[in-house]
Amino acid sequence: MQQAVSVPLLSIIDETVRAVIAHDAKRVLLLGTPFTLKNKLYQNKLQKAGVSVRVPTNADQKRLFGVITSVLDNGPTPQSKAELLSIIDTNKQGVDGVVLGCTELPLALQNERIGIQTYDTLQILADAVYNYSIS
Repeated sequence: MQQAVSVPLLSIIDETVRAVIAHDAKRVLLLGTPFTLKNKLYQNKLQKAGVSVRVPTNADQKRLFGVITSVLDNGPTPQSKAELLSIIDTNKQGVDGVVLGCTELPLALQNERIGIQTYDTLQILADAVYNYSIS
């Protein structure tokens, strides 16, 4: 009989909090779906770790959801990239980094360097899984 292997539960949110703390960020802009932002999935844990969280205005949240659905429907386009960059630019004052809390957002940026630390939550989780697998 094979013995069950115990695998730790890795959380995309917990791993993102670790990454933000590792960069010594004190205030971040959180971008994500309306569900993610409304339910404070990241905000609660980031704030508990001492990180202040800014979310876009309601109008920018609607624009952000438009970017997400556009990327889902059409893939990344120059228009979705421009819209996301505009949302970030409008909301990044006074923050140390931007948490891309939806898997479509890094796709929309198309590896664009935006002059501020970005946290690609899916890449952060993938790195955590890899690091666990080699340890």
